[in-house]
Amino acid sequence: MKSLNPLVFFICLLLTAQISSVSASSMYIGDGIFFYEFNPVTNIATTLSPHDTQAIAFSPDGTMYMGDGINLYEFDQVTNRATTLSPHDTQAIAFSPDGTMYIGDGINFYEFDRATNSATTLSPHDTQAIAFSPDGTMYIGDGINFYEFDRATNRATTLSPHDTQAIAFSPDGTMYIGDGINLYEFDRETNSATTLSPHDTQAIAFSPDGTIYIGDGINLYEFDRATNRAMTLSPHDTLAIAFSPVPLPPAIWFFFAGILSLFSISTRKH
Repeated sequence: MKSLNPLVFFICLLLTAQISSVSASSMYIGDGIFFYEFNPVTNIATTLSPHDTQAIAFSPDGTMYMGDGINLYEFDQVTNRATTLSPHDTQAIAFSPDGTMYIGDGINFYEFDRATNSATTLSPHDTQAIAFSPDGTMYIGDGINFYEFDRATNRATTLSPHDTQAIAFSPDGTMYIGDGINLYEFDRETNSATTLSPHDTQAIAFSPDGTIYIGDGINLYEFDRATNRAMTLSPHDTLAIAFSPVPLPPAIWFFFAGILSLFSISTRKH
């Protein structure tokens, strides 16, 4: 059996050490005027585009989509240009675990086919929020109620009489919803909503590290779940919040490639 090459082993160790340089996720928000990239460390919002952004979402491949009071767009983060995909007043965008795209506007709830840029109507709900639980269950909210939506039958089952404008799940699977009055923690077992804060919550999102951010008709906040207190970050009428996917660092790929190379070397015969 051939002995392990010390140089190859040392290089693999160096590549593994690079894992600490993981690229950070970027935070994006939309208000009644513009679309911004927001820095939660400095609390500075950088204007990217003059769109009244009401919905932001990333596809599984990292493509950014946004909606305003007029259209649905694909947004190029390199050029900061928005390409119109469909004339829907898009108020909600979400992707299912299998990558299917769903949108809501002021009239209906749709499945959107990115290949043809066509929207198939699923239900006559003025859908303002869409989210998927960790187990893949779909939830939607409109101007009247909060629903569980069955994609197999396209039927919406009412869970609670909340004018749900935002839905999000924490990393541990806890569900949060917002309506025109408060922010709530929602218990799916009992279908009961526990009031956490008197904010007209129109946007909820979790950063990759689990920090919760909310937006209402006045400001953008960081919300402390331990104390249920909201700390104002910026005076933006925040209607949408999203975090870009954290890319897998190149060091990870090199690490596994190195492991395979070492395995090949150690098992190669004279």
